[in-house]
Amino acid sequence: MAAMGCAILFLPFCTPQTVQALGLKKSILIGRIMGIIVMVLGFLFYFLMQK
Repeated sequence: MAAMGCAILFLPFCTPQTVQALGLKKSILIGRIMGIIVMVLGFLFYFLMQK
């Protein structure tokens, strides 16, 4: 899950509908924020499962 977050962070591909609704810069920003969230959740789940 953390690897998927890294991929989303560095390659924030957004749908044409998102770009049309929010604009290109905002949609890329939101994509990168979602990538960070997925990456943090991946690390969190990994460390919680270790116990």
